[in-house]
Amino acid sequence: MSGEFPDLKLIARCDPDTQKLIISMTFEDLITSQNGVTAARALVNVVIDQQIGQQISVRICRKSASLG
Repeated sequence: MSGEFPDLKLIARCDPDTQKLIISMTFEDLITSQNGVTAARALVNVVIDQQIGQQISVRICRKSASLG
């Protein structure tokens, strides 16, 4: 292992604006703010693109909300 943090490699694959956003965020921001949603979506897209490039299957599960 090269000693680099794998998450930094994912961030490096994001566009420059998203990189700045992610680096400036706290964990609380990530899970509670609209910017956190934006950052999380960008990171998920990077992971999916990476897995597609490696021909790894991507399985997406969605919960359906029941309307009461």
